[in-house]
Amino acid sequence: MKYILFIFALSIQLTVQAQSDGDASCPDLVIGAIDILEIQEKCLILQYTVYNQGVEPVNLFGAKRKRTDNTVVRAYFSGDEQLNRGDIAAGATYIYEKDVPNNGILHNGEYYTGIIEVDRRKQSNYLAIIILQVDALGTLRECDETNNIGWMVFD
Repeated sequence: MKYILFIFALSIQLTVQAQSDGDASCPDLVIGAIDILEIQEKCLILQYTVYNQGVEPVNLFGAKRKRTDNTVVRAYFSGDEQLNRGDIAAGATYIYEKDVPNNGILHNGEYYTGIIEVDRRKQSNYLAIIILQVDALGTLRECDETNNIGWMVFD
């Protein structure tokens, strides 16, 4: 009985993997450049760029067409370049309708440049890396969900 369940589970896994490998026509968002625009006493103003490197276009706006339904970019302070459970959330922003052309649709190779405010009071001596994560709530279907972060060192 164990072997039958194992074979059944393995066949389901192979079917799902084959379907995901065959679906190469999907969007893929990545964080590109991150620049510091302004350093204030309590916050940093950062400019970031989100690229669609996937084949299909992606809609950055939600179905309800409200600001709180749009794609989220979240900032973290971290001790390394990986997004981990120990990283400290330091800010977030929604992608606004007025800032994105084409009704929020990014085609292959297109990009969106936005601004995020990061709370400097969350930083410690051990957390000198700022990580930005696009689609932080996981609302978009993408080819690769593991490459949605970008980072920079801030001393």
